[in-house]
Amino acid sequence: AGATITVRNESCVGPNSAQTFRAMLAAAGYDRTKRPMCGADRSPTIVEVQFRVTQLNNIDQKLGHITMNGYFRMWWKDPRLAFKGKKNGGCVDILSLAGSESSVIWRPDIYIDNLVEKTTGSGFASLAQISPDGSVWS
Repeated sequence: AGATITVRNESCVGPNSAQTFRAMLAAAGYDRTKRPMCGADRSPTIVEVQFRVTQLNNIDQKLGHITMNGYFRMWWKDPRLAFKGKKNGGCVDILSLAGSESSVIWRPDIYIDNLVEKTTGSGFASLAQISPDGSVWS
């Protein structure tokens, strides 16, 4: 049987967990209700999205409904979330916020026109992964 050994780098700076990341955001006065401003001209935040259909379950022509399975992803950049990565003396290169932990950051309000119902399978949680430059993948 194999074992995984994690060696902690005591000399690293910056967040090394969701808890320390939340503390960093609180100390900086981060406001999740304000969208990130991008660039010197404060241009709109660009949010890229992907919907991957994995299964087409039903087409009801009479009602005009389609039932399908799939997953929805989105990614954007929030410079306010930037932190030092490992190559700059930081503790981690990716911070993962799962479930309610991800509610501390700004998230785009995505609306799907004509959506009848959205269900999420059991065991699935919201996930946000943040890179040192503030790029967020969710």
